[in-house]
Amino acid sequence: MVVGHVAPEAFLGGPIALVEDGDTIVIDLNTDRLECVQFGDFDLYERRAAAWRAAAEGNGGLHPDVTPVTDRMLARMRATALPALLGGGMATPLAT
Repeated sequence: MVVGHVAPEAFLGGPIALVEDGDTIVIDLNTDRLECVQFGDFDLYERRAAAWRAAAEGNGGLHPDVTPVTDRMLARMRATALPALLGGGMATPLAT
């Protein structure tokens, strides 16, 4: 099985942003769940979340790995990206 996932949740500091190399991920196809075993340790999860927030604050409030947007298309993609739970992809701007 191969799982690849890039999501606005990671950009916003959701759980995907806190997964680190070496973490154990459990995939349950029967319940459609993907879980990081390490997050069972709430203190570890909170430490990672706090470190992520501190790094984001040091980057102007953005994800620590985000670089400035210099391309109009990328700016539009970042502004209209949908979360995975809504099917991913790009939102269609509402006509005014």
